[in-house]
Amino acid sequence: EKLKETEIILEQEENLSTREKKILRKTREYENKFSPKQLVFFQNIAYCVSIILFLLLLNNIGEFAFILLPMFIYFSYKFLDFYETHLYEVKIKKFEEQFPTTIIQFISMLKANLTPQQAFAEIGKEGQYPIKNEFKRISLDINTGASFEKAMEDFQKRIPLSTVNLFSSGLIISSKAST
Repeated sequence: EKLKETEIILEQEENLSTREKKILRKTREYENKFSPKQLVFFQNIAYCVSIILFLLLLNNIGEFAFILLPMFIYFSYKFLDFYETHLYEVKIKKFEEQFPTTIIQFISMLKANLTPQQAFAEIGKEGQYPIKNEFKRISLDINTGASFEKAMEDFQKRIPLSTVNLFSSGLIISSKAST
């Protein structure tokens, strides 16, 4: 399954410009409804709108418009960063909403004698975005050689929520105590 995802991503990257590849890499982990080509198009529209606004202001307020031009260009240039920040905030909000239910599900799996790693893998298969992606990544990190503690620390860095820190810290302490 992971191999198929990687092949699809590589196929996508072959047909993209350098700028579009950069956008794809930045937005890949988010639930993004726009393709890199569309995002580049939106950014180009933002540049055009900036120029039109500048010209309109130049006619109405004269030289003062030159002071606003760098601001318009800056916001057009940063459009993709603003969009990525928005996607990140949506991801964190969804994660925060889903996490309590996921913890209950995780605990139920542990009570059913699954290991934490197996529980991560199972939720990674059946969960919803973004929990699914994060738990799948934890499972993949552990399966590819990262220690349990390192996988949990990386998880805490990706999802900076106090509930995630408590959850991860508890699992780390539990794993140390059981060994």
